Amino acid sequence: MKKRNLLQLLFAFAVFGIVFSSCKKDDVEPEDENVEYHELGGFYIANEGFQNGSISFYDSVKDVVVNNVFQKANGMRALGKYVQSLTIVGNKAVICVNGGNNVVITEAANMKQVAEITISSPRYAVEINDSIAFVSSWSNKVFVINVNQGKVVKEIAVGSSPDRMIKVGDKVFVANSGYAKGADMSKTISVISIASQTVVKTIESDFYSPFGFVKVSDDYLWVLFLGKDYYNGMHEPSALAKIDIAAGTIVKTVNLYADKHPSRIAIDKDKSNFYIGCGWGFPGIVRMPLNTQVVEEKPFIEGSFYGLDVNPATGNIIVFTVDYSASNKMFRYKTDGTEINNYEVGVLGNGAAFKKRSN
Repeated sequence: MKKRNLLQLLFAFAVFGIVFSSCKKDDVEPEDENVEYHELGGFYIANEGFQNGSISFYDSVKDVVVNNVFQKANGMRALGKYVQSLTIVGNKAVICVNGGNNVVITEAANMKQVAEITISSPRYAVEINDSIAFVSSWSNKVFVINVNQGKVVKEIAVGSSPDRMIKVGDKVFVANSGYAKGADMSKTISVISIASQTVVKTIESDFYSPFGFVKVSDDYLWVLFLGKDYYNGMHEPSALAKIDIAAGTIVKTVNLYADKHPSRIAIDKDKSNFYIGCGWGFPGIVRMPLNTQVVEEKPFIEGSFYGLDVNPATGNIIVFTVDYSASNKMFRYKTDGTEINNYEVGVLGNGAAFKKRSN
């Protein structure tokens, strides 16, 4: 009798496992090791990781996430510590591994590595054309790299701890975050001429730590300033500033919070709302309509998040949760704040990488 009960119990667990695994929408294995992910439709996800970062892929056709796609394409080789970002440049993917002091270049279609470049504390890349990218580095430089040749072709001295960048027309705007300098944070934005690959202007502001950009038109872009909350125990406010692209000047500022410091900004597909959030202890994602330029008091999306993006093709909002010890979640939301679905991704999902980012 005991043996029969044990067999029945084992059978029940086996059936449960089959049903559970068949219903799970996360970490689905590709059918072919040589699968070309970009042919599936979707986007890559940079998972910063605590020790070793990773890359995931969201398959928009099957509505599933495939995790560890770089490792699976490269003999299970680890990427390294702190995968900061992934950017599509032509037919290549540029992966900045901040803690590993290297930039890994892969085929964008299948994640197979083709080159590796040593760069100290690389942060983000921006596509200049199909073969050239700029890479920001906390060594106070922007590196010009050729992704097809897998090498640095020029170094450009900028401000302190350059972070996110945006290409607009014939210029690249660089957020000099000063983040690696503690209390001595930066207030500047460097403007690089793409033609001469030199800094042609430095924009001074009244706020600390520029951290991200959004472009609203051919004439203007906005920059998010993190403010201060570290090291010296004294807060400096977070803010937004509107920049005249042609003149390279700040024409308007909007104070955000005296003691809260969001680190991410995105804009909806219609360019009518900013989404602001992430950062240490910041509550949820808030929305700021461009017509009022006033942040809504109640969070548009509740939660604690590490990454924020907007899919330029669908307009859906993408956020990533915070957990340093286990796999995290990616959530997709409609523009009205309704959750579409959620998926397991790697540790500290940091952002999504689409085939082409709209400028």
